[in-house]
Amino acid sequence: MSRLAAFFAILAFIGIASATHLRYGSISIKKDANNPLSVTFTLNLATRRSFFGAPVVGDTRRLLDTFRYGDGATSNPVYVINNVDVQGDVMYGTATVTHVYAAPGTYKAVGQVCCRISNLNNLHDEYFLHDVTFTISAAEIANHSLINNSPTANSLPVIFVPLGVPNYQYAITAQDDEGDALTFSLATSVEMIGYGNSNPHPPGLSVSSSGIVTLSTNLSAGYWTTQQRVSDGKGNIISIDYLLNVLPIQSFCNNSCASPCTTAAQCPAGSCGPASACLNASPRVLPIL
Repeated sequence: MSRLAAFFAILAFIGIASATHLRYGSISIKKDANNPLSVTFTLNLATRRSFFGAPVVGDTRRLLDTFRYGDGATSNPVYVINNVDVQGDVMYGTATVTHVYAAPGTYKAVGQVCCRISNLNNLHDEYFLHDVTFTISAAEIANHSLINNSPTANSLPVIFVPLGVPNYQYAITAQDDEGDALTFSLATSVEMIGYGNSNPHPPGLSVSSSGIVTLSTNLSAGYWTTQQRVSDGKGNIISIDYLLNVLPIQSFCNNSCASPCTTAAQCPAGSCGPASACLNASPRVLPIL
């Protein structure tokens, strides 16, 4: 099973539902090796499937309201649906579009759509924006061996967080084909939803320059949204917009049995292995088969 297919198996279990439809997304760019002014964008989005009818894998849909290339040009890219979770009413699509710029410079391309899912604890029903900033330099045009592309996101788009665990930490990851050192930071509300908001992120959320996210406040159960930015220090910056799913901690006998427990006395010796223990699963997620 692929990583993406495995992720959709988890989505079927957690069952995201909403009156609105946008879940999460990312963008990256790659410059043409023979003409750096020609830039190919890869856009990934996950949405509520039923909002667009009942598409199946291989179908196409326009998932954004608009995509702005940063030079005054706009388009509405066609996404190919490459994974569908019928039970969870979620689909995942990818669009690939190429745009030719007239001159070197720094550009910020932005995808925008209304709206984020309604059952978020923060930013529910707000606009969804994600973007990529990149520089096309005169040096790259003169010497194609100097071409430098954006990082790409490789974190899971839903992070499971145990309820009630203080100062919980997790890592956001990205990769860079040129091996550039990456720096992480928080997106602003303007970058996430298009206008000022005093508290766009979950309360107490911070991110280190190396991508370690800390939750200094115990979040309430349910879904939260956040967005981090990743810079390669060469003028290329991507946004990673994703969900947090805060779940109660549930313990299981030896962390392997199907029955939950609260004490070791509920785990008879030999019932689930050689030892009797009630272990914290932090939090428990159904196995991916």
